[in-house]
Amino acid sequence: MRFKKNSVSQLIGFLLVILYLLGIYTNVHLYSGEQLLVPVFVAGIAGFLLLIKNHKRIRVRHIKAISLILTIVWLSILFKGVDGFLIERVKGGVQMIYSILLAYGFFLEVSQWKKEQVAKLFYYGCLLIIIGCALENYTPFKSLSDNFRYAVFHSGIYEALDRDIAFFGRERPKLFTSEPSHVSKFFLFSITLWLAFAQKKGTFYIKAIVVSLAGVFVMGSPSLVLIVPISFIIAVYLEGNGLFRFLKRMSINKLLLYFVFMLLMLGTLTVAVTTVLSARIAAMSAGEGSTIMRVVAPPLITFDVLKEYPMWGAGITGKEMVADKVFYRLRDDFELTYITNIDQVVDMVTNAFWLHWIYLGLFGGILMVWAIHQLMKALGVKHYWYCFLLIIIFGQTMGAYVGPRTWTIIFGIFLTSVLMYFPQKKI
Repeated sequence: MRFKKNSVSQLIGFLLVILYLLGIYTNVHLYSGEQLLVPVFVAGIAGFLLLIKNHKRIRVRHIKAISLILTIVWLSILFKGVDGFLIERVKGGVQMIYSILLAYGFFLEVSQWKKEQVAKLFYYGCLLIIIGCALENYTPFKSLSDNFRYAVFHSGIYEALDRDIAFFGRERPKLFTSEPSHVSKFFLFSITLWLAFAQKKGTFYIKAIVVSLAGVFVMGSPSLVLIVPISFIIAVYLEGNGLFRFLKRMSINKLLLYFVFMLLMLGTLTVAVTTVLSARIAAMSAGEGSTIMRVVAPPLITFDVLKEYPMWGAGITGKEMVADKVFYRLRDDFELTYITNIDQVVDMVTNAFWLHWIYLGLFGGILMVWAIHQLMKALGVKHYWYCFLLIIIFGQTMGAYVGPRTWTIIFGIFLTSVLMYFPQKKI
């Protein structure tokens, strides 16, 4: 990353963004004993400092659009009335405010960078993750990562070693996070921003295939196959501004280059899936537990919730309110016998797309989609279909609808459209 001489502001912004992304990646919370005080507090500090640093770039239209989203969130809480789950819903509303403000601070800072700077940052982020995971897989470096994990995380530490060995032949790398999926989610986010902003010249396509394939092999995550549809959406909607325009503006050579790239990307990841991930894919096909909870059960649970609460759903973070529906679906319909009580299933719906409808219902959910569209317009986003499609894809990998990681990804997607349409122009 290069900055102009004596540009202290740029350097501070760059360091704060690095700190923010590290906070989002590690997902370390601040506790008092066993009581959670501040979620992702490192990102929280950096995010609010980014807001302060960029306060002159805050616009009234931005605040109105963000306020519209938060109003819908609080309406979903108020319309559920006073009951035993009110406090949990209020906590969810507060976390939503916190998460959106942090992501907005990140957006304000990075939206004034050059595309090449953003591409370089996230490309090196991908390389660091690949190198770190390789070191954790094959060297004593793993002990350093493990010691960090047990020192800072109070709960949610992934311990399914037998499952990893059965599916992947080894323990999957966690690389200073609490579980392997956090590593693959951040890698997927990083490679998306790199693919969006990188100059498609020279050896870029070979480099993209190598980085993607290396990520799959060292992380062993099936979610990384989403790189293929993400690459296609970036090419068609972000660079081509729609399928018709994409086909019309592409020369034969460029079109063939894209076609070969997508074919090679699909082919190499298919090889990875059928070798490194073959046992996991077989288990997914047979209805393995995590696949059921992430992919199969959420739409069924959503329909159950909407039958009872069609307008406003369960209210934001109303997980406890619908825990009985989750329990009976997982236990009775899918015969997950290791689930023995309702308390176990409170956090088992790990799909942000379906949580959107579970929390907000049909009416509130549609209102929120409209409000997010208004936020896009306020921020200067021009590729609406592109943004919504990527949000839906990433929603399949995320579990915390109100969490800072989810909203950082959403604002990161907005960022790709804004910088592509208004390169180096203030929003």
